[in-house]
Amino acid sequence: MRVSGALEAAGTSVPLVFDASVRVIDGELELEATTTVGQRRFGMRQGPFRNVRPPTKLHVKARLVRERPE
Repeated sequence: MRVSGALEAAGTSVPLVFDASVRVIDGELELEATTTVGQRRFGMRQGPFRNVRPPTKLHVKARLVRERPE
């Protein structure tokens, strides 16, 4: 599955597009994806402690659950 959206960090939003795997678990959909994003896209620079190291790995795992009636 191709996923597109925006990632927000440090008050800045950047568009992302990446592939995700989809599987069915107990009748619900689970999505999992890993991509990289450069922190400089958010305006982050290396600070005095050199703690900003591009690129950063982003891993997402989500399960889509049906809303159950109350």
